[in-house]
Amino acid sequence: AGLLDGLASSSRLQKFVKRSATLLSLSAVVAAGAVAYDYKIEQDVDKNSPKQTKKKKVLVLDFSRMKIVEEKPKDWKTILSALDSSDSNNNDEKVSEVEIRNLVDTIHAAAEDPNIVALYGIFGHGFQFSAGGWAQVEEVRNALKVFRESHRIHWEPNKAHESVLSRRGNATPKPMYAYADTFANPVDSGNKEFYLASIFSHIHLQQNGELHLFGLASSNVFLKDALKKYGVKVHVFKHGKFKTAPNLFTEKTYLREHKDNTTSLVKSLNDQICDGIVQSRRGLTAFDNIVWNMINNYGTFSASHVKSLGLVDFLPHLSPIHVLLQSNKKAMTTQGSNEKQSSTEKENGNDPNINGDTAKEEDTMGTMIDDSWKNETDFDKFGAEESVSFTKYSKLVKQRSKYAEQKWKRHARLKRLAECSAVTRSAMSTLFGFSAPYFNINKEDYSEAKEKSGQEKIALLYVKGAISDDVARKVTNSIRKIKKSKDVKAVVLRIDSPGGSGLAAENIFQELKELQKPVVCSMGNVAASAGYYIAADCKRIFAMPTTITGSIGVFGLKFDLSEMAAQYGVNVEHIATGPHSTSYNFFQPMTKPVKTNFLRSVDRFYDYFKQIVSKGRGMTMSEVEAVAQGRVWTGEQAKQIDLVDEHGGLVRAISYAQSNFTSGDATIEAWPKQSSFPEKFLKRLTDSDDDEEDVDDDESLTASEIRSALISLLSSANEPFPTSNDRNVQHQFLSEILGSSGSYNLSTMPTAVSGIMMTIDENEAIKCLLMDQSFQESADWE
Repeated sequence: AGLLDGLASSSRLQKFVKRSATLLSLSAVVAAGAVAYDYKIEQDVDKNSPKQTKKKKVLVLDFSRMKIVEEKPKDWKTILSALDSSDSNNNDEKVSEVEIRNLVDTIHAAAEDPNIVALYGIFGHGFQFSAGGWAQVEEVRNALKVFRESHRIHWEPNKAHESVLSRRGNATPKPMYAYADTFANPVDSGNKEFYLASIFSHIHLQQNGELHLFGLASSNVFLKDALKKYGVKVHVFKHGKFKTAPNLFTEKTYLREHKDNTTSLVKSLNDQICDGIVQSRRGLTAFDNIVWNMINNYGTFSASHVKSLGLVDFLPHLSPIHVLLQSNKKAMTTQGSNEKQSSTEKENGNDPNINGDTAKEEDTMGTMIDDSWKNETDFDKFGAEESVSFTKYSKLVKQRSKYAEQKWKRHARLKRLAECSAVTRSAMSTLFGFSAPYFNINKEDYSEAKEKSGQEKIALLYVKGAISDDVARKVTNSIRKIKKSKDVKAVVLRIDSPGGSGLAAENIFQELKELQKPVVCSMGNVAASAGYYIAADCKRIFAMPTTITGSIGVFGLKFDLSEMAAQYGVNVEHIATGPHSTSYNFFQPMTKPVKTNFLRSVDRFYDYFKQIVSKGRGMTMSEVEAVAQGRVWTGEQAKQIDLVDEHGGLVRAISYAQSNFTSGDATIEAWPKQSSFPEKFLKRLTDSDDDEEDVDDDESLTASEIRSALISLLSSANEPFPTSNDRNVQHQFLSEILGSSGSYNLSTMPTAVSGIMMTIDENEAIKCLLMDQSFQESADWE
């Protein structure tokens, strides 16, 4: 009986196992079907995307309404901007922020896209174009150069690449047209817009437009006499005769070292700009230093003078883009009708070519322009029928990039499902046509290396602005999380900072050393002082020739307001237990022990800074000292003295990391990760204190931020206020609605400003000092 019961139990167990296996197989098949359905939808969307249409398009880049930034913030200001842009009547007038990486990627994609046959850039029109510096402009200019040479294969698309070009079959160059109503920007003597436009193959300037090529200038403010007038003393302790940021407080004019360094920077940048214009405008071979000096000295050029110099090509009375598109569309319609008529005649046996009644050759694309335009344009190779805006096309590029990422993620899921059972593998192959090892990937596109790279990531870590303790916390939190991720194979450290706090930079530097992943540095407009400090130990450093870097030096500041206080009858006395107790007090005059202590700290930190550079760059201490002393260099100069390795922008650095530390096509993941305002709001409502260590600093949202966002949102509305249009009255009224008195409390002014500063920008130095300890405005409301 026991034996029979055991057999029966065994039989039931076998049935259970079989049923379970069947259910698992069916579940896997259903899951595979879901993946296949998603893939089918994706393919349908891809096929119907604008890129797959047969109509030829021109990509329009409206630089006149573009602000180039490193990274777009996701905060309540962005929401307000988006709400404001929803008004279609204001869209043409609104300046839009564009991330440098997005702009470069979009231009590169357009260069590869056979349906984008031309590029049209718009400049001038109110001088709304802006960029953080010359390096960003140069990076975009290099991307435009790739488009201009799209008939060639670019192995290194983000640096000087003439020596590594190979021809792309029988392809011909795609034309590029720049149009401006004027290039006479009154606030940009170097003229970033014209420098950017000069890479276009055709430059059009409105007939009454003008051009400024005044050359670069650098302005410095000196406050010594003004501070003395009000009884303010600033004691500076620095190491590096070229460390000029504190000169704002201590000097009345340029010191020799300050003037020499600034002159060298301005000249280097100006020479690069002039050389770039000459190289891209190939008819300007006679433009030497003498000619450029004459141009700088002349002043404002009229449109006719600019054309005679060869700096622009044509002088139309209006932007011709709309007329050209209309003409080409009409030409294509006529051509299509004639082809249809010819086909009908052939069917009826009346071929005009056979009977000798050959019709006149049809006008080619771009030749049906009205006669009034023919002497004003050179659009003989303009073959576009429609235009596509940067916003629309960049969305398509992002969509395609997302599809590429999702494709390999689906491949990984299908592979796991196929491993469930033979039934699943058979069903996937029979029903969906998915078979190992390709599954949803085309056979010709598949390789084990690509499969591996589809699961890999590169962390793009941003360090922007003054490096304060707050910035350091966000960056170090991100580094710790990156370290835990097995998928992240390398880090690209993108630095756009003039410097900041030495201790904050040290915190970032030490976290990067503990990362145990290769770090490649990409320098933006500026990566100097504390910005160079955190870059020095990277495996590879990339900078644009116009990047501002170096400034290997340190300084400290002590403010003395005792005389100012005495002028107003204020007496401040101290009871201290030691000579250094009031070192950082604003109302304590400088003493010899305090001065000695400051100098000792600055010397120690400067020596440590040089050791970091020496070890990271493989230089002796004497070699570091020769290029240090706080001296600032352009990227062009920095490469010559081995402070950077290669010229190139962010795309170039990412490409290096891809080819050296991944299987070749890893996903790019930006850090610190940003949350949108609604996400922050929800996190504020749902997060507990136990989760604080897992949340980035920028993820949290204070009550004051929420109130500020609501007030700004309501203040921007068009509804009239019941009392006055005065902003203070509006703020008070809204604050009362929100249950607040609307007044802020200023915290008691602290008396300490401490820490070693490493920056080339006095404004950033002040900002760092205030952010760390001084003049903090309370976030609490009454």
